[in-house]
Amino acid sequence: MKNKDLGWVVGMPTAPDVKRLHEAIGVPKEGELVTYERIEQAIGESRKNARWRTVVGVWRRQLFNESNILLIAVANKGFLVADEKERVHCASGSMKGGLRKVWRASNIAQTTSDTKLDEEEKRVRLHMIHTAGLLRLTVAAEAKRLRWGNQHDPGELDKKTKIPPTKADGEADGTKEQK
Repeated sequence: MKNKDLGWVVGMPTAPDVKRLHEAIGVPKEGELVTYERIEQAIGESRKNARWRTVVGVWRRQLFNESNILLIAVANKGFLVADEKERVHCASGSMKGGLRKVWRASNIAQTTSDTKLDEEEKRVRLHMIHTAGLLRLTVAAEAKRLRWGNQHDPGELDKKTKIPPTKADGEADGTKEQK
């Protein structure tokens, strides 16, 4: 709804429509396909409307946050409740995309001249470059570890890559608290 005096848009609350989705569909089970038509009927909006996308986005986030249900879009059909394998595949794709974003940002920082930057901006620029470099090294080392098979016993020194185990929660130095 548009306010004519101020020229800005006031949004409509999504809670009533999300509640209708919860009532109509409930918590879907693993492997279940929730069709677009079923969602359209529940909220009374066409899939082509921005309102539909907004409401469905909120509903999907709520399902994930409250019930650990991940819905994956299936082209022209609906949303599929992901099983463990699909969740890992989805997470892997998200992580790869995130890494690409970090590396692109680092490339922008690296190719930026620091002659006109103040001290704080130079520090931020170097931080982005160093962080992305460390991230690249970590990704490469973990890819080797995964490829050569030391993923089952993280406490053992990887013989092929010579990568020492990491100190996660004091495990390697024996300081981890017993429960």
